[in-house]
Amino acid sequence: MSTQKGFTPVLIVILIAIALSGYVLYQKQAKQFPSIKACTQDAKLCPDGSSVSRIGPNCEFSPCPSPAPKESTISAEINGWKTYTSTEYGYSVKYPANWYVYELKNSPYGYPGIPGPGDVIITSLPKFPEITAGPGTGDSYLGIEISAATETNPDYSFGLNLDKRIASVQKSDIADYKSFVEELIINGNKAYKEIQPDNDIIFYIPYKSHSGWIDIVMLERTTKSSEKTIVNQILSTFRFTQ
Repeated sequence: MSTQKGFTPVLIVILIAIALSGYVLYQKQAKQFPSIKACTQDAKLCPDGSSVSRIGPNCEFSPCPSPAPKESTISAEINGWKTYTSTEYGYSVKYPANWYVYELKNSPYGYPGIPGPGDVIITSLPKFPEITAGPGTGDSYLGIEISAATETNPDYSFGLNLDKRIASVQKSDIADYKSFVEELIINGNKAYKEIQPDNDIIFYIPYKSHSGWIDIVMLERTTKSSEKTIVNQILSTFRFTQ
């Protein structure tokens, strides 16, 4: 009995020592191998049209690529651009001085739903663009089309529920006709980029102060990379004014 009584304290001491050793080893490994923070999978649109993702321990955006020497005048060119401001829908965007802004409410053709009268087209086309529903018809041009889903001008099928619209464009009853959607940042604003199966691109930028959003359709009907760069530069200047 006396042997067993003496053995019990020794066993307790051994167990405590093992536990302390395990704790010290755990703390040492935790310092050597800190936990890795997972960054969100969104992107930031750069002025040259490229995009960068979040990296590093603080999940900060990678720097936008520096322009090549031959493109060193891009910033100066943007500073010389004109600015279109919509007081009704609370946004502004810059565009080249030799481009044109057409408010569809002033269209000489009439647009029965293609697109709506509150839409704006910014384009290099020196005449009011004619849009038709049939493929291969109407004017071909480069630029962007901007529309707004607000309380006074709700989206025709989704109300002001952007999440519902984003979920819908990623689903389709037609085989192989699903859009790809990614999150990104446009001039400090959270946005979504939808790439449709036919490679058409639409950007959705939700308002910060109220429900609704701005959607911007890329009208890249050109094969010239320099002109596509201009379209992306225009998009990068978008900002809300209210």
